[in-house]
Amino acid sequence: MFVMSFFIPPVTIGKMAWIFANRLASKKHVQHYLKLHEQGKLELGGPFLLQDTGGMMVATRDVSREELESFAAADPAVLSGLLHYEVRAWLTAMERQ
Repeated sequence: MFVMSFFIPPVTIGKMAWIFANRLASKKHVQHYLKLHEQGKLELGGPFLLQDTGGMMVATRDVSREELESFAAADPAVLSGLLHYEVRAWLTAMERQ
């Protein structure tokens, strides 16, 4: 299983409050990941609760690292330089069946 973490680069932290308050910028970012969710490839996703710190997405087990890397690289917020991403393998030690 893989997770994607999104980070706000330090140079954009001042801009991020304004950018994500802007409904159009936020909508494009969310719509991008909604596609993955609608395909049944995204379990969870959302922002961290601390302002201007980024967010995280948890993919389903059948999604490859390469697919997540490609999808994250095409995120409008990543393409514009507003967010950086990182894909990591994740071992779920505790899981409800």
